[in-house]
Amino acid sequence: MIDNSHRAYQTVINLISNIFILWLVYNHFNFEALSDFSKSFLLFQYIFIINEWGFNLYSLEKINNESYQTQNLIIKKIFYGKFSLGIFTCLITTILFFLDIIKFHDQNILLSLLILIFSSSVNPIWFFQSINKSSELTKILFLSRFLQILFLIIMVAEIGINTIILSQASIFTIQFILFYLFVSKNINLRLNFNFKLILKSIYELKKMFLYFLSNLYNHLNLTLWGIALIYFNLNSQLIIFNLIESIHRGVNYFLQAITEPIFKFINIKKSHFFRLFCLLFFIIISYNLIKPITIFVFPNQALVLIKAFQLLFFLLILLALSKYLSYFLIAKKIGINTLNLFNLIFLLLEVILFILWILFMSKDIETIILILIFANIAKFIFMLFYFVFFIIKKKNGIL
Repeated sequence: MIDNSHRAYQTVINLISNIFILWLVYNHFNFEALSDFSKSFLLFQYIFIINEWGFNLYSLEKINNESYQTQNLIIKKIFYGKFSLGIFTCLITTILFFLDIIKFHDQNILLSLLILIFSSSVNPIWFFQSINKSSELTKILFLSRFLQILFLIIMVAEIGINTIILSQASIFTIQFILFYLFVSKNINLRLNFNFKLILKSIYELKKMFLYFLSNLYNHLNLTLWGIALIYFNLNSQLIIFNLIESIHRGVNYFLQAITEPIFKFINIKKSHFFRLFCLLFFIIISYNLIKPITIFVFPNQALVLIKAFQLLFFLLILLALSKYLSYFLIAKKIGINTLNLFNLIFLLLEVILFILWILFMSKDIETIILILIFANIAKFIFMLFYFVFFIIKKKNGIL
């Protein structure tokens, strides 16, 4: 079983670190540097989804259920599969750059972005989760993030966007070194270059496609909109969207980490009403803190960001409610295949709304968030009605 508490710790560490880096960039660099950073950061996040390919789910299912020798072979196949995807995504990024589809003010950013993409492809999160050793990764992540932030604070006046991107790449490199030392010492596994095994690993990617789709459904929420902003080269909107997307993605990961273990044992009690009251009180206080915190943290963009953050706040509440209800339904044995079908339907709804936005609507951030709020309200209402329908049928003995 995954150590979910450490997944949550890692998510919080990464979320706080990324927001701090965004704060540093937003308050110390000019518009051109900001747009380059936002574009490269968003591109990396989207390519990261491809590089992950659902390996986390696949490794959890396979590694602990196999013999020692088979486990070593699976670990090698996953590593070489990720390695191959890293090469592939770097190649595609380079082609898009030379076709002038991806544009930067500073042409040197491409090299830093490629280093970040490749280093992220060999990150070992999947391995430590599958062997229930996430604590090993949490320690090194905390230390490396602390040193990264300390370096950026000291050197902010001397560095450029390339250095910040490379500092992100260094985090993945340190994690890979930890992984290499761990497998060499504890399970006597050598990751020697083996062209034949690399070809087999590439072929195995086809078998993992369903895992990739599952991972894609979980993290696609804002991806379409970011790709459109990058394609249309809307730099001013990209700067704001990057911040919104980073917060949304981080909270999504965090909610995923904390809700999975909680809802294995659902039992409604009266104490939940007191918790609900406390939660509502927390929501009201948090909403009223958005304006002063935004003015304090992002004084240069406060006028634009306050409204966007207020809308994002409602979107995150809907996200939390949807995840709560999803895992509640899983706990009530409603079936994960049914929920996957729901996800596919809601993804189709978002694609339709996305097309309508492209054709007829304003390309500002507030419009994007309002559309997503509408989609998530529709999703929550649909799931709520299905849940009531499910409970009624169960009480009547139909299920």
